[in-house]
Amino acid sequence: LNEISKEIERLRERLLELGVIFDLTRREKELAELEAAGANPDLWNDAAKAQQVMRDTAAVRDFVAPYHEMSRK
Repeated sequence: LNEISKEIERLRERLLELGVIFDLTRREKELAELEAAGANPDLWNDAAKAQQVMRDTAAVRDFVAPYHEMSRK
């Protein structure tokens, strides 16, 4: 049991390192900004821009989601 606890802790530390390597803090901030832009009703006055914001939001969300999924386990 002690070895398993040590391995879990080692994996958590590695996960934190990966967060730094992939600049997750910046990407999470970017995601929040994109989500806020997507929630603005005026965005939809420009369909092309709205589509781009939605594509960018999905791309960033897809990038950070696996990290968050692993960190919850």
